[in-house]
Amino acid sequence: RSSLCREGRQSSNVVISDQPPSRKKLFRCLECGKSFSWTSDWIRHQRIHSGEWPYLCGDCVQKFIQSFHLLTHQQIH
Repeated sequence: RSSLCREGRQSSNVVISDQPPSRKKLFRCLECGKSFSWTSDWIRHQRIHSGEWPYLCGDCVQKFIQSFHLLTHQQIH
């Protein structure tokens, strides 16, 4: 059974993607024009222009735009 065809037939013109269908980019940055599909990505992007670095390391002076980056950083302490 081929991984390219769900009915079990091998086909050279059928490709099944594990990726979800692409979303329209509905959120546009007014500062630089970059577009985003998700509100959360747009909000995070706005921090680049505003200079906001809301996640602070309690052990040193490092600041981060994303909480994930802070959590990754804290593993070195």
